[in-house]
Amino acid sequence: MGTALSTHTVRRLKEQDGIVPTGLILESAFTTMREEIVNNPLGKLFAWLIYFNATILDPLERNGFRFKTTENILSVDCPIMMMHAEDDNVIPWRLGFKVRLCDFWNLSCKPLYPKRGLFQITVLSPSQNCFHHAQPILQF
Repeated sequence: MGTALSTHTVRRLKEQDGIVPTGLILESAFTTMREEIVNNPLGKLFAWLIYFNATILDPLERNGFRFKTTENILSVDCPIMMMHAEDDNVIPWRLGFKVRLCDFWNLSCKPLYPKRGLFQITVLSPSQNCFHHAQPILQF
């Protein structure tokens, strides 16, 4: 949930106070809470149940637990470093990739912030707990 909260915080800082941070680091980003739950191993275990949407997903959204990283990241004007392990078994790598695509392309396929800079780091480590040993991280 940290990526959704941090993008939301950076968005609010910009909108309310005009503050733009020097940079933002996102680790294991996901698009929305709904998509994360459906793709989570525990969520997959129960997603086939007929009442899963009505009892799990819909109440979360109705009560404001949306965590829409894809929406908030469009208002982030600082450089972003995204890190995600391809073997992450909690948050699939493809959700992080979708966040990256959302950040750079709107519906008309025009770059939103071509000069801002985004560093996508895909780590082929045994787990996301080994990011500090990954060679791409050491270069920064």
